[in-house]
Amino acid sequence: MVILYTRTVCPKCTLIKTLLDSAEVAYEQVNLDFDEKAEVELKEKGFMGLPIALDEGQYYADVPSIQAFIAQKA
Repeated sequence: MVILYTRTVCPKCTLIKTLLDSAEVAYEQVNLDFDEKAEVELKEKGFMGLPIALDEGQYYADVPSIQAFIAQKA
């Protein structure tokens, strides 16, 4: 299952959630506003912005790469 890292106020995150839902790709949302441990882990890996998608050990860290990933999964 895809893990999608988001924040409560994040227009790009909302866009990606809509695309995942439309493509019927199952995902688990991790809201960094409520999960400090996940936020620290992502920062340690060098990630700064959101959304970030994780699938089978592969990170997708910008909207175009997440969109391409969704297109492959759909």
